[in-house]
Amino acid sequence: KCPSYPLDCPNNCGARGIKRTEVDQHRRECPLEPVECPFKEAGCQAKLVRNELDSHMTANQQQHVLTLMAAFREVKAELRASKTMQEVIAADVAIIQQSPEKQSSDLALTSIKSQLEINNSLRLQCDGPPLTIRMINFSH
Repeated sequence: KCPSYPLDCPNNCGARGIKRTEVDQHRRECPLEPVECPFKEAGCQAKLVRNELDSHMTANQQQHVLTLMAAFREVKAELRASKTMQEVIAADVAIIQQSPEKQSSDLALTSIKSQLEINNSLRLQCDGPPLTIRMINFSH
C-alpha cells in the first residue's frame, strides 16, 4: 500500500486527499471523531464526536458534578472500609500477642463480630453489594 495514497476522512467530515500516513493524525483533530467525555470514569455515559464535546461539557456541568460526587462517595466508603479492616486486623494481632493459648477462639469471634458490624454499617452507607465475610484461620 502506498503511504502517500490520498484517502477521504474515515469519519466523513469532508476532508479529502489525506495521505494514508496522516490519517491517524487527522483523526486526532477530526471534528467527527468519536471521543469520550472526560467524566466517563465518574460515570458519564455520553457518546460524542469531537465537535460536540464543548457543548456537552457546558450543558452537563451540573450532572458531571453530581456523578463526580457519587464516585467520590464510593471511594470514600471504600477507604472507610479499608481503614476499618486495618483496625480489625490490628485488634486481631493484639489478641494473638496477648494470649496465644486462646487466640483461635477469641480471634475468630472478634473477627466475625467486627466483619458483621462493618458489613452492616457499609450496607447502610452505600448502595453497593454487601461485603463478604472473610474468615481467618490462625490455628496451626
